[in-house]
Amino acid sequence: LLYFTVGVCTGLGFGLIYLPAIVSVSMYFEKKRAFATGIAVCGSGLGTFIMAPVTKGLINQFGWKGAIGITAGLILNCALFGALFRPLQPKAPQKPVQLKLSGDDEEKILLEKNGNYKEVKKSEVTPEIQVNGQA
Repeated sequence: LLYFTVGVCTGLGFGLIYLPAIVSVSMYFEKKRAFATGIAVCGSGLGTFIMAPVTKGLINQFGWKGAIGITAGLILNCALFGALFRPLQPKAPQKPVQLKLSGDDEEKILLEKNGNYKEVKKSEVTPEIQVNGQA
């Protein structure tokens, strides 16, 4: 029963730690996203590789109960560091997407940011669809 409980709880907990860590790395990096994600994924494998002999040493030194307590304390740090994940602020406001809708003498331009229409004259509108200020 102990093997089953520790195995399921540990697997579930590490699964809940792994996914947000990898996703947050992909949100923080744009230019070298693949490299940063690769380092994050390798870190989980390296941690598994290192923790096996560390756990064996802890069991030899403190017994299995002490080893589980110390390991739980180490893993608790993941929750503390996970609390440091913060959403990023947008870098700069983007120009709204303009979508030209046909009309008689006037055109309607849909502003994506607030969803409102702005009435303008045909002479003020360029004939192509503009996305972020570029044709």
